[in-house]
Amino acid sequence: MENNVLQMLGEFGALGLASGAIFWMYIKMSQRMDKMTDNFQAQLREQALGHNDRETALRDRYDQVIATYNDERLEVIKGIGSKLEVMEKELEDIEGNLKIILELLNDGH
Repeated sequence: MENNVLQMLGEFGALGLASGAIFWMYIKMSQRMDKMTDNFQAQLREQALGHNDRETALRDRYDQVIATYNDERLEVIKGIGSKLEVMEKELEDIEGNLKIILELLNDGH
């Protein structure tokens, strides 16, 4: 088949040979462009996957930081609640003692 094509182009002389050369260069350039396009698309897919991995890692880190912050906040709130309960009990004890002192003072007069 190729011999027939070359023979036909040869029959047209220099113009046929030039046309054949241009057509051959076009085919080779098309193949090269297809290969480059495939490589470029593969690189884009690779970068997209890398981006997704980095984004997932960043989201995981963010979630971890927020969870740690929430845990610390809850601990502080619980600590404040415990201290308030202790202070309330101490105030009740002081109030009871003051009532006893007032009763003693009132009974003494």
